[in-house]
Amino acid sequence: MRRTKLVVQEKKQEVLRTLNLLCGGMNESREKGRGFSNPETWPKTRELADSCGETIYMTRNILLQLVNEGKVIKHSSPLLNSLRWYANKNDGV
Repeated sequence: MRRTKLVVQEKKQEVLRTLNLLCGGMNESREKGRGFSNPETWPKTRELADSCGETIYMTRNILLQLVNEGKVIKHSSPLLNSLRWYANKNDGV
């Protein structure tokens, strides 16, 4: 049981790290007037899953846990049939 919790924590950290990297590039373009304000540019679940080598279902589950922890922002509705995610920089992540 303890080992399972450790694995989940490691996966959460990996997904959060990957999201931070993807959103970090957006922060540079945000200064040019794009990025955070345009959720269509936020990473999709598929992009994160592919980057982490996980299924989209596992990645979505982890991202929803991170939303509950306040570390990730989820767009309120799917855009083009994809959920969009953004790292919550206000959380000190």
